[in-house]
Amino acid sequence: MNKLGFHVNTTSEAVYNAIVKVRPPVIKTLDHGVGFWSRVKPAVPGTFIIGRLFDEYQQYQPDPEARGRAFAEKILALEVNRYKLIDAWESFNEARAPTPNTADYETYDIFQAAFAQRLKEGGLEPVAMNFGTGQYSGEDWVKYFPRTLQSYKYLGFHEYDWPDMWRLHREGLAAGNGGMWLALRYRRIMGPVRAAYGDKHVVVMTECGLTQAVLQGRPDIGWMSGLTEDQYWESLKWYNEELEKDDYVLGASIFVVGAVAPFHTFETLGGTIDRIATLNPQPGGYRSAFVLFPQGCSWDWYEASKEYFLRFRCTRGESADDAAKVHGALGHTITCINAAPSTIAYLKQLNPEATIDAIDVDSVEELRQVMTWRAANGKRFG
Repeated sequence: MNKLGFHVNTTSEAVYNAIVKVRPPVIKTLDHGVGFWSRVKPAVPGTFIIGRLFDEYQQYQPDPEARGRAFAEKILALEVNRYKLIDAWESFNEARAPTPNTADYETYDIFQAAFAQRLKEGGLEPVAMNFGTGQYSGEDWVKYFPRTLQSYKYLGFHEYDWPDMWRLHREGLAAGNGGMWLALRYRRIMGPVRAAYGDKHVVVMTECGLTQAVLQGRPDIGWMSGLTEDQYWESLKWYNEELEKDDYVLGASIFVVGAVAPFHTFETLGGTIDRIATLNPQPGGYRSAFVLFPQGCSWDWYEASKEYFLRFRCTRGESADDAAKVHGALGHTITCINAAPSTIAYLKQLNPEATIDAIDVDSVEELRQVMTWRAANGKRFG
């Protein structure tokens, strides 16, 4: 199973092709072009897309509550959000490093909570924390950021190492301290968080990869500055295998897919993309599924099914011909939403072996309840 996603700094046809090939579980983007994401969203409906709005100064004080809401307002006003093409947005990025002035933590906690409240009012999910790699402990999070942990579902982490993702982790294991200091640090933090809040949160690595900057005095340059593609791939493969062990981890955004200056040494486009694609189930070795919506339905119907798509990452659309096509050797199920008897008869004519999973609802809100329940309870087909 692939949990490796993309951190996109700039979009291009090469980035689009990589997204379609890999179908990553998560994408974080600093490029918010409507044209590009309107192509991506229907192509990979199960991908969770996170936006980041660059803010040069990231000022959260004085008056952190007002500043949190104001930053959310800036995001909500972006054209891309008129079309609901991005699922969630980060608060500030690496904005609050550990400090002896713990009063500053409360200020940032208030800022993040206010940001979350306003963003949710606008129908979007917020992503909290996103601190620099190697920062904070789980006890710090629980003690200093209670408003944030109460307000957010998605928690963002940055995890880097050099010259491979396991370097400091394995050194720690050998020294008897348990490792997980840079890559996998999310486990150290989520232990106390999950002890206090249960299964409330979903972890997303909003940045991860290899940088020399984790070593004192070294520059912030990536894998191309000293490693082969094979070496880079071994690190990514190891990291993915570790992430698979934790079902509360949605995925990890590899920095970077679609580089801009000065980050070209981090570029992952190329042969590594082909290797990541191999982590997905191979065609034919699974049971395929299609969610068939009523023809001409509004985008609200798709939005109501968002949690279902994020959980099961299935194909969807409004064409019965597309719905009937089989991709998996283990069978095919068509989830039909408010399908007329004639439509179901046509599907059975096209594919007599397909299983029909019928959902009949009276409103978008009722559909939301059905699909959210299925996602929460792992019931793909009811």
